[in-house]
Amino acid sequence: MFSQQSLIKFEKLRELINKQRGKEFSTDEVKKLLFLWDYKYKNYQNFPEGLNFLENFYLWLKNFTSIEDVEIAIDLLWKITFYSQKEIQYLSKLLYREKIRKFLFLKITNDHENLSSFDYKNAYVRHWDDYISKSIFIALSDGALIDHFRRVNNLNNEKVVPYYKIHQKVQEEKKKLVKYYFLIEDFVGTGTTFLRDESEANTKYWLNEETIFKDSKIDLPDKNSELSGALIKFIDYWALNGNGDNEIIFCPYIITEFARCRLEKMIEYYGGIGKINNSKKIHIIPGYIYPNESRVIEKCSSQSEIRKWDQDGINFEGISKLCEDYYVLFSETTHHKIGGGCKFGFGNRGLAIVRYNNTPNNSLYLIWHENNGWHPLFLRNERHKDE
Repeated sequence: MFSQQSLIKFEKLRELINKQRGKEFSTDEVKKLLFLWDYKYKNYQNFPEGLNFLENFYLWLKNFTSIEDVEIAIDLLWKITFYSQKEIQYLSKLLYREKIRKFLFLKITNDHENLSSFDYKNAYVRHWDDYISKSIFIALSDGALIDHFRRVNNLNNEKVVPYYKIHQKVQEEKKKLVKYYFLIEDFVGTGTTFLRDESEANTKYWLNEETIFKDSKIDLPDKNSELSGALIKFIDYWALNGNGDNEIIFCPYIITEFARCRLEKMIEYYGGIGKINNSKKIHIIPGYIYPNESRVIEKCSSQSEIRKWDQDGINFEGISKLCEDYYVLFSETTHHKIGGGCKFGFGNRGLAIVRYNNTPNNSLYLIWHENNGWHPLFLRNERHKDE
């Protein structure tokens, strides 16, 4: 419920925004805006001090220099996918109970000939304690909400690690009798943080959509590669290179369809040429896969078409043009350049995703950057910065 003071503020801001767009919000738009403000956006944790969403929304629209651009920006607002803290917490529960448990049950039934494929009841009674004792759950970032993950899934504190770079003596103790390493992450847009090839040519290869979604056996990347990312660091830090019995299971709460396919292909390719040992025992089990068709630009760098969203009347062409027209105000860092810039988000993913605690750089820069006097709608806290 809104307080009278909040509704008065809303009406004043609505009048100001009506002037910016050259027309009034419809009744349906007002209802939608109030709902998003109250249920979702007011809980974004990176708003500047003293500003709520509506005030931030008004200031964001002032960035645009024409009524036409303001209208397109409002259209973009309606297409943002916002993950609240409660929704991420729910995914942490779903990931464990629906995906990780199933993974272990399938391991049990495959390992024991006296169990049929879906005999989960006897698998649980006879073998669950043994398999869960051989499992460890490791956070790759603070966004993994690993403490909540442990509590909501009733896990033993000894089986949960808050960050993979723990003290090596503690690490050696944790490794005893462990076979299944579950790496927990919150969101994966391209997967470059998890696994990447530092070669410039190979970086472009693995961010090209045609490379990822077509089964081509030609024009493969240069084998003189230099792999990096959380996966390689984890394997090295935990000294898992030579143990063929271990299995690594990457478990993001949310992963884009592109990132999942990209990582699976990279692991298979570099495993095949001996750059990643035991690659067939590295798995990706996400809580939710964000569909490729939910992007909000007309086309990506590969020129592949995406779903038209006809039922919603989304202005793909207009949003793409906004990204082109205002990019002169964006300041690229070295990290951004690795992903081909951010004109359509890092890696040209064309996403409009916001999480309650931060906005991914895979989302359109229009939403999150603050360069050259630009006021962001959802300010991003950059993890990768130039010195």
